[in-house]
Amino acid sequence: LSGTWSSSTSSILHVDPKTGVAVAQDVGSVTVHYEVAGHLRTYKEIVVGVPQRIMAQHTQPVQPGFQEAAASKVVVAVGDRSSNLRGECSPAQRAVVETLRPESLVRCQLQFKHAIFDFPARDVFTVEPGFDTVLGQYFCRVRMRRLTDKQLKPLSMKTTALVVTASLPSSHFSAEQVGAEVPFISGLYADPAEILLSSRYPSSDIKVFGAPEVLENLEVKSGSPAVLAFMKERTLGPPGFVTYTVSISDPVAGSQGPLSTALTFSSPSTGHTVSIPVAVTLVMDRRGPGPYGASLFQHFLDSYQVMFFTLFALLAGTAVMVIAYHTVCAPRELATPAALAPRASPGHSPHYFAASPLTSLHTSPPVRKASPPSGLWSPAYASQ
Repeated sequence: LSGTWSSSTSSILHVDPKTGVAVAQDVGSVTVHYEVAGHLRTYKEIVVGVPQRIMAQHTQPVQPGFQEAAASKVVVAVGDRSSNLRGECSPAQRAVVETLRPESLVRCQLQFKHAIFDFPARDVFTVEPGFDTVLGQYFCRVRMRRLTDKQLKPLSMKTTALVVTASLPSSHFSAEQVGAEVPFISGLYADPAEILLSSRYPSSDIKVFGAPEVLENLEVKSGSPAVLAFMKERTLGPPGFVTYTVSISDPVAGSQGPLSTALTFSSPSTGHTVSIPVAVTLVMDRRGPGPYGASLFQHFLDSYQVMFFTLFALLAGTAVMVIAYHTVCAPRELATPAALAPRASPGHSPHYFAASPLTSLHTSPPVRKASPPSGLWSPAYASQ
């Protein structure tokens, strides 16, 4: 015979009428009734108490952390018992427990252990409650979101943990909350985000940032044999980074057109990877189509400091030569114009000598422009 289950106060204890599975939703006293129509009717008093502690515990094996698309599970114990199931449940009753969704009664919160970032933990992680019907345990499932470059850069340079706590939404529950620390690794961050190589600039450095566990066995793989990467420096930090020198192995790489490939940095121990695009182009010489880089003339033009210095040196040298020429080669005294020089000739009339004092004016600056010499000393002027 099958009976019917019921609760005197469903807001405190919600009971499934067919299987008798009940979920406590609040604190208080409630009466549970069981009735078989025409045969049996019974009841029992139940008191839902206040849990003294809600403890979150990261029970998974110790790992370096988790990454995007992977989840970390934090078990939540409400009260002093490890299981929140009372009694044995049949498979049919476990199926009913899933429909009652007891995890909706638990709220999961998360935050960074140290406030060293400009964004909250919820911008980086998602958290949702759950319930294991076999073990009878609440849990919080934490996942990492897809990170932006602004988030990935500080997360890869600084180390902290994620703290997960759980609580019950009812105002009657004021239990002690014990959080669990969850380690995590954000991933790898590379600076710069892309590399451009050419015959003029055949090499470039790149820094890969990450946690020490990731950088310890970091591997690099090139998508083309024309591009090579060699480790230059390793610093475990914080911040931890590895510097690689990326160079062109073939001097005529890109002669058939731009070459596009990628460098993949990966950590076998944690599974983190990052790919950096690499472009190789051929820079032609301005003086000719030579494929082996810029000529001497091209390097001279590119070095604008040398070009400006040479120009100013030429101008200064020219000025010195002009000054030296005028100083050495120019006469020290200007020659007297032949038209104003006095000429003593006995054949001239006395009027010529009367005008001779005017000729002394050639030693001082002239007051006005003189008439042409032919007009001053013509015989017609002297006869007057």
